[in-house]
Amino acid sequence: MEEALLHGEFINIETKRLELESENIRRDDIINQLNKRYRALSKKKAFTCRCCDEPVNLNLTKEEGRPFYFKHYDGKKCSYSENSKTYETLVSLHQDKKKKDIGLTVFREVLEGQLKQLGAVIERGYFYKKKLSFIPDFTVSFPFSEEVWAIDYYTSITEGSYTQNIEKRLKTYNREGFKAFSFVDDFWLAIDPETNKGTLLTA
Repeated sequence: MEEALLHGEFINIETKRLELESENIRRDDIINQLNKRYRALSKKKAFTCRCCDEPVNLNLTKEEGRPFYFKHYDGKKCSYSENSKTYETLVSLHQDKKKKDIGLTVFREVLEGQLKQLGAVIERGYFYKKKLSFIPDFTVSFPFSEEVWAIDYYTSITEGSYTQNIEKRLKTYNREGFKAFSFVDDFWLAIDPETNKGTLLTA
């Protein structure tokens, strides 16, 4: 899991890593900075899982390209840790993670701009408090309503399997009572300019 609670504040350790990387700071130096700031707190079990409130340990991986994360001390798995692992596995297998991260930043800004005035709560899908076989990029819930939106942004879809993937995903969402919205990067769309109709088949 990439996010944990610290004294009532959400700390996303992957976001911290990406912010420092954008300043062209080497990974070893990033690890040193974050260890100075957070290691003692982690040892004191000050970080807790936002799903089950159990203490979690800070893990700063040395290997290039590997994410930083939090993990339950006792190896316990809750819906957040399981959903987070499922989500990361599916993204790494089928999508362009760098493009997705950028796209999801834009999506969150748009969603917040459009929906915050309605009191909507916008969260990453892996925070959903129930284990899912497919994890939406975002869930959106509303006050005074039981309706929950599941929003997905596809940067790419493995050729030949996208129909099955989306079909299974939608069935999972329907079982949960989600209202689903799917957005596909235009790289994967072939548009007929005369009819303005498109297909997800590779152009």
